[in-house]
Amino acid sequence: MARQSYPTADNNPPAKRFNSLLMVTDVQTLVRHVTEYLTRLGDYLRRVAEVANGAREGKLNCVADITWSNAATTTVITDARIGPDSFIDFIPLTANAATIFGDGAWYISARDKGTVTVTHTSAAQSDHDFVMLIIG
Repeated sequence: MARQSYPTADNNPPAKRFNSLLMVTDVQTLVRHVTEYLTRLGDYLRRVAEVANGAREGKLNCVADITWSNAATTTVITDARIGPDSFIDFIPLTANAATIFGDGAWYISARDKGTVTVTHTSAAQSDHDFVMLIIG
């Protein structure tokens, strides 16, 4: 199941170009550069507003669909949103996932920038499907 992707805004707003604009002597070139800058700034601010409005509606881009490895005792999950201090939780989506999750024999054995390792019991079934929650 593909999860819906919510709007995102770049981490970098449009570059500040006013210093170089001060050296432009041609008025038409100046107007073109200022218009281009304001257009890009407007697009950026629109995306920021979409993200803020989505967050107000609960669309936080903080979940991922994952499957724990079967016949293994660890599963390594890679996601750019994971950090060394992230809170990670799981919601089982199948009966076999709920069984492994419910036996309490799993834990987060490692967290780092972009990766988390889950240590869990080994099971023969392959449908250990979860929704992973990432906060922070």
